[in-house]
Amino acid sequence: MFSLTRYLLRKGDAARDARDWPAAQRAYSRALRLNPSLAYIWVQYGHALSETDNYLMQPLRLERVQHKLEEILRTFPGKVHVSVPVTTRNRDEAGAIRDWFMERGARLVVFDPISSRCAEDRTLFGSLALNPHPIRCSPVIMDDLIVDCDGQVLICCLDFRRVEGIGSLATHSFADILVGVHRETTRKLLAENCHEELATCRSCYADLRGEFVPACN
Repeated sequence: MFSLTRYLLRKGDAARDARDWPAAQRAYSRALRLNPSLAYIWVQYGHALSETDNYLMQPLRLERVQHKLEEILRTFPGKVHVSVPVTTRNRDEAGAIRDWFMERGARLVVFDPISSRCAEDRTLFGSLALNPHPIRCSPVIMDDLIVDCDGQVLICCLDFRRVEGIGSLATHSFADILVGVHRETTRKLLAENCHEELATCRSCYADLRGEFVPACN
């Protein structure tokens, strides 16, 4: 008999052995949602999650970018605005981060909340977020449409999977898309607070500025 949990564990183990940590993390996460009692898999999952974070953040390690930051601050004294995403990993260092930039001539340091970016698997996001809330946009967002490189028209800039398309410039004029039924239907759903009916909206979570995220400098 086919067991989805067993299949996911084998998939996670294979990804772990190949050191494909994001794939291992996703497989173990799905297995644990099906069977949370797998204590030994929680250990494997925790390790994969840690390695995934290391993998994703490696290009942005401070030692790799510090010299470039200092060069920018020297070149544009009093003109640089700095945005710092705040997570569970750096919140306690917010004051020191702000001081570092201001001492080197930054004009402003802003601390920004992080978003799940409409991801279906929010495990990694959940480990970094401070106190995430569902984000429910108003119909006003339908006034700003996103056109992807191939002409696909989307309602949300975080719809990286492109699941909420309302048309394509490859097959329709922009005017037709603006007055089309897909756009008006989506606007109506947002106005009626039916966000759960939209795949991107029901997956959209973020921390809120001012709750746990430090204020701007």
